[in-house]
Amino acid sequence: MVSITSHILNGTDGTHAMNIPVRLVELKSQKLLVSGKTDGGGRLSLEIRSEDIYSSMACELVFSLKEYWKLKEITGGIAEIALRFSVFQEERSYHLPVIINPHSYSTWISS
Repeated sequence: MVSITSHILNGTDGTHAMNIPVRLVELKSQKLLVSGKTDGGGRLSLEIRSEDIYSSMACELVFSLKEYWKLKEITGGIAEIALRFSVFQEERSYHLPVIINPHSYSTWISS
């Protein structure tokens, strides 16, 4: 099983970005592997089932921000962030934190 985690912080006010809808898609087939939402601390934890994993699998982790910015009364912000990465080892954890602002974001990957 592969574990995908994230932590989303709002860079404009320093708060945790909670209730952000997130989906994980396998790119080759466009199959939705799993979806969820960030918790009250802006954290996300998803797992890919072992039977859905194959060697050098490419995935896209998509954060839907449109409603989040609307609730913050910010118009014209980035509606979605899509992070593409390869799953190159089974039984591994991938951590993809994100700092968001209405018109930019910063991310990195760690394990």
